[in-house]
Amino acid sequence: MRFFVLLIGLVFLNSCAPLAPPSPPPAAPLESPERMADRLLARIEAQSGAFNSLSSLAKIRISHPERNINATQVLFVQKPDRFRAEVLSPFGNPLLMTAANGRQLDAYIPSKRTFYRGDPDLENLQRFIPIPLRLTDLVHIMLYDPLMIEFQVRRAALGGAGYRLDLLAGNGVRQTLLFDDRLRLLQTDYFVDDELQLQIEYDNFTESGPAFPLSIEIEMPLSRTAVSLSFREPEINPEIPEKRFSLTPPDGVRVQPFP
Repeated sequence: MRFFVLLIGLVFLNSCAPLAPPSPPPAAPLESPERMADRLLARIEAQSGAFNSLSSLAKIRISHPERNINATQVLFVQKPDRFRAEVLSPFGNPLLMTAANGRQLDAYIPSKRTFYRGDPDLENLQRFIPIPLRLTDLVHIMLYDPLMIEFQVRRAALGGAGYRLDLLAGNGVRQTLLFDDRLRLLQTDYFVDDELQLQIEYDNFTESGPAFPLSIEIEMPLSRTAVSLSFREPEINPEIPEKRFSLTPPDGVRVQPFP
């Protein structure tokens, strides 16, 4: 009888014991660096075609050895090389108007009633926008489509809360791209022989539709140039008439070549 009571007690205790937690599922195999790199490159390729034009009020700050700029402007950009900016006074009047359509660059200074027209090359562009970048590169940067180098080697790894992609070309040229956990490109750096040439940072993304950055920071250490650009109330991918990217001189104003 004593043995029977002891047996009943053991059965009771076992029935009351908490169930052991289920075994965790087997861990998923880690993604190979090559496959991860290809996935990030595919993301960049898809992103490059998502944004083709932009109209927005913009706040721009440029720090440059020759001059500093802190201005509000009305901005129109369209791939590959269409650009228009109207710098506004505190009262909303245009202080400077520039427009480029891939064939010519126009600039008009209303206070001086001076109108310039010439090639949309880097030298002429920097007379009004002191950023040592080609117009095509600047337009693509503003449309969340930075330049991708031609590379021979690709490497990807987890980095912080996101991903890091390194692209290596010959002659010491290298590009690094940082993504968050939603695969949004946050930063890209360009190096030559491990010396930073250009850094672009994107932030403050839109929440509806495809993520578009409303803030852009550009650093060019060798030319000691820093740019901060923020968009307000942007219209993304609008239809912009071609005539928007050229200026017409006012009556009585003579068209001059760039000095």
